[in-house]
Amino acid sequence: AEMTKNGIRTKDVLTYASARASRSQAFSEEKMNELGEIEEGLISTVYIVASAGHGHLHHARDMISKLPKPAVQLFLPATIASHYLDNLERKNFQVFDPDLMQTGGLSDLKLQFLLLKNSWGGKF
Repeated sequence: AEMTKNGIRTKDVLTYASARASRSQAFSEEKMNELGEIEEGLISTVYIVASAGHGHLHHARDMISKLPKPAVQLFLPATIASHYLDNLERKNFQVFDPDLMQTGGLSDLKLQFLLLKNSWGGKF
């Protein structure tokens, strides 16, 4: 398992962060299931978690110049995450939007193009 600087598993930190964000936004899974609609609290929670993810991607991109060129290829999946976060923002953080549920807003051809372009360009 990936660890943070202080030895805590990353998964635990993310679980805690998203649970904390959910509580702070008064998101109620039970209420959402009853009403069948997305509450503002859920949208706020998705925004908080997506913003944190976007910040992590930005930080990783800032550090790319310190990596050996072959290591940059390991970060290509971040291309997909970045594109998903951009699409999520375009959909106003409606995480259950049908376009996002199917392919994350990416067609197979566009995905292949982005990965190839970033692979050749040495970025993510």
